[in-house]
Amino acid sequence: MPYPKFSRRYLFVGSGVITVGRNTVIAPRLTRSVMFLTILGANAIMALSCAFLNGHFEDYWESRRAALVA
Repeated sequence: MPYPKFSRRYLFVGSGVITVGRNTVIAPRLTRSVMFLTILGANAIMALSCAFLNGHFEDYWESRRAALVA
């Protein structure tokens, strides 16, 4: 990973951002009581959660619709 280049662009280069993202987005959604998810199901929930939090929820569903048609 080109750390100096990313730092000059003010991009995060540490693992802290990933850890906070996991604790904020992924862990609360996947660790609720009585949840038994497969890997596929967990990946789908994470994709939906991330799309929603990033403001791309409608785009996510539009791309899913397009994939079904193709």
